[in-house]
Amino acid sequence: MTSPRTCDALVIGGGIAGVSLAFELASDRTVCLLEAEPTLAFHTTGRSAATLIESYGNLPIRALTTAGRTFFTDPSELFTAPLATPRGVLHVATADDVDAARQLFDEVRPLSPSVELIDGAEAERLNPLLRPGYTETAVYEPDALDLDVSELHQGYVRGILQRGGVIVRSARVVGAQRRGSSWEVTDSNEDRYTTPLMVNAAGAWCDEVARECGAEPVGIRPLRRTIFTVPALDETGGAIPWMIDVGRSFYVKPERFQYLCSPGEHKY
Repeated sequence: MTSPRTCDALVIGGGIAGVSLAFELASDRTVCLLEAEPTLAFHTTGRSAATLIESYGNLPIRALTTAGRTFFTDPSELFTAPLATPRGVLHVATADDVDAARQLFDEVRPLSPSVELIDGAEAERLNPLLRPGYTETAVYEPDALDLDVSELHQGYVRGILQRGGVIVRSARVVGAQRRGSSWEVTDSNEDRYTTPLMVNAAGAWCDEVARECGAEPVGIRPLRRTIFTVPALDETGGAIPWMIDVGRSFYVKPERFQYLCSPGEHKY
């Protein structure tokens, strides 16, 4: 077992939450980030559908998304490539879901005045993947954005290293104790760390980290969602809008050479 590495802040988790927090903390203190996997962003961050949709989620989530829009459209010099490109989104509704579509439109419009309530024929014109006659009405969000999640994540990784931070991969937390004003943490390589501040950014695995720290779990656990791809009909497929069922029972995201599809399971 090596001598303990001492740092001002220890961040657990190398997804977007962990790397962005570590970058900000590294502005005025020494930071070490531990990632359990051999690759950063191995789980949720690396599997993101990567779209900014201001109509997604409940009211607080929608407000936060709208407030954060300029972060992506006018990124800082930390990022070397554009973070956002235009991508419309269609929330489609059958005859049974017209009321749900109208409710979504009424809820979203105050924050996103560009949204439109359109009929099925217009929805089919915007997205020819729709089966004729399937859609009764749709909520069209023309200002949704595709996000470059990889560049977003890697920009923060570069920033951490530029600020002198340390990133350790294949380092799962296997022990953590509070001694006085500091945490003493051991990883799966039997390396040790001493820090006054530990940040649990382990995503769906945060309860596992919490248990190692002696904290009560809050019931968060990793779940699976089915995603599959099919070849695009042609290279123009990427220009048509996302298609999301208003009841969240499926979505299809067109990309240049393929369609990213999911039945959108809410739980198992």
